[in-house]
Amino acid sequence: VSAAQIKLLEKYFNSIVLIADNDDAGIIMRDKLVQKLGPVVTSVYIDKKYKDIGDMDDVAIKKLKFQFDDSIADLLQ
Repeated sequence: VSAAQIKLLEKYFNSIVLIADNDDAGIIMRDKLVQKLGPVVTSVYIDKKYKDIGDMDDVAIKKLKFQFDDSIADLLQ
């Protein structure tokens, strides 16, 4: 995540929901965003058996959607 990308995120968003890949690059990106942007970032974690959300089947995504909805609800309170 570049400094320019961080500035764009800060400029245009007051909350960010992040679903990172389960590889080293995804973890580094998630940690960097949380470090740079703090509480505006909410991470939704996918099961470690999936590399990324594209590997998930419909059932797993529906469960993730439920978790995602909870994250959004938490932001609104």
